[in-house]
Amino acid sequence: MPPVETFHWSADIISNRPQTLHFTFAILTRDGQVAGYCAWDPYVLLKG
Repeated sequence: MPPVETFHWSADIISNRPQTLHFTFAILTRDGQVAGYCAWDPYVLLKG
């Protein structure tokens, strides 16, 4: 399995209010085995 170097997410802003985003992802070894799982919940204010 080739290594993954980057990911990109996009979203449309439909209101000007605070939002919490939820990202859950796995960290893989070079062999493609799961080394662990992570979660990240950033809180941001989006303005359109």
